[in-house]
Amino acid sequence: MWCETESPVWGLTVHPRRPDYTAGGSTGGEGAMFSLGGTLCGWGTDIGGSIRIPSHVNGVYGLKPSSTRLPYQGVSVSTDGQEHVPSVIGPMSRDIDSLIVVTKAVLDVEQWSLDPKCSPIPWRAESFEDVQSRPLVIAVLRDDGVVRVHPPIERVLEETLIRLRDAGHEIISCRPADGWEDIRRDVEAEGEPYIPHVEALVNRGKAISVYQYWQLSKQKLAAQERFLNLWNSTKSNRTGKQIDILLTPVMSHTAVFNIVDYPAVVLPGGHVSKELDSEAIEKMGAYKPRNALDK
Repeated sequence: MWCETESPVWGLTVHPRRPDYTAGGSTGGEGAMFSLGGTLCGWGTDIGGSIRIPSHVNGVYGLKPSSTRLPYQGVSVSTDGQEHVPSVIGPMSRDIDSLIVVTKAVLDVEQWSLDPKCSPIPWRAESFEDVQSRPLVIAVLRDDGVVRVHPPIERVLEETLIRLRDAGHEIISCRPADGWEDIRRDVEAEGEPYIPHVEALVNRGKAISVYQYWQLSKQKLAAQERFLNLWNSTKSNRTGKQIDILLTPVMSHTAVFNIVDYPAVVLPGGHVSKELDSEAIEKMGAYKPRNALDK
């Protein structure tokens, strides 16, 4: 539920290679294991970025599927019964091939015969092969207009776009279109202290009525419809083809894909470079924040 991994038992999980940096969260323990080379494949849950953020900061591959795509039965979750923005489970790995193998292996077992919430959709080889056999139309969302992306992220994103163009893909630009009661009850039932940043998140909201919940569900559906319309209307100016992929920075957009319930995958693209990023980072000192959140 947070971009860190911390508990009263084990304390704060930090990045193994830079202890003054975070390992991300909430699947930061698995992310740290990857950074140390201690695991080949792991699993995380994601309701706002908990697979993608640790994957991003530890330089590994992570997949957040759409809800009901992979089985969730038997997984402990503090938001059990909350279907507004469902938590999902997904794999993390050190390379893209492992991510593919693990996902296919789970789907080939036909988990929908064991988990009633798992959609009966097998691995679709024809779709997998289709996207590898033709040039793709890739939309890029560089900036959401609210919080600016840090210069090293901008650089890696632009380098990625150059490689994609060189590989024959078309790049186009795209413009962007709580209560926490269950968690509060879980913590209070065990008598554990709140982690400070989680307390600020959880206790700023209060339980709401069923009617209010319905209204939020309507707002979520409206947001999903707007995002679908944005996707369908974003087309190639040259060929008129609809986009295949939306490419974005990781950290600034994780929750969006939980709300619209789209799959999202993290692919490592590079590192911060003292030689390449120094000038841009120095200019950040004169940067005027757009708003309080950006500051």
